[in-house]
Amino acid sequence: MAQFDVSLVLPDTLYHGSTMGAIQGLRIKPINKEFWKDAKDFGAGFYTTIDLFQATTWARKPVVAMERLNKGTDPSAMVRSLPKDQIPVVAVYDCNSNLYTDNIILHDYRGESRAWAQFILSHRHSSTVDNCLCLNEFGWIHPHIACGLMADNDTGQIIEDFRSQGRDIHNRDDLEWFWTQIIRTREGRRLNGLELGDQIAFSAKL
Repeated sequence: MAQFDVSLVLPDTLYHGSTMGAIQGLRIKPINKEFWKDAKDFGAGFYTTIDLFQATTWARKPVVAMERLNKGTDPSAMVRSLPKDQIPVVAVYDCNSNLYTDNIILHDYRGESRAWAQFILSHRHSSTVDNCLCLNEFGWIHPHIACGLMADNDTGQIIEDFRSQGRDIHNRDDLEWFWTQIIRTREGRRLNGLELGDQIAFSAKL
């Protein structure tokens, strides 16, 4: 395997979609394991993006779900009816990597490669907040920062289909099937590059 001498410069500004109820906690301690969830693309962590529009989309997910259940209802009226702690918000963070002196393990997945898909499949299929399988699956500990494209489509449903069809995360054909699913929209349109969206996930060490 080639060895790369890489210097990563993180963006000056990162965005995180959330709700009003989480803002105070995010202000005090954004990288907080207490709020992490299982089965995320790059494993448990604090997810950010360089794209303000994308962060807005993340923040509006509960509203979008309500819109699907209440077709024909004025979206602005639904937002006004939300409890204050559920109102969508976007947190904006200044990013200054010069403040850190630790050795940081970083994985940067450029493009929709099979290695990117395998990393996502492992974490979506088997990892939890308290149990990451990176060491067993790949031979290295989970990175402190993981950057790359987002899986598109309904990844939760894709994982359910993966299991129900008896697929194996170590089988090359099954990985190929998973890859073809996560690079398409729900309607089946093939997406390329940044159409999929960008994410930077921070894990527990930072």
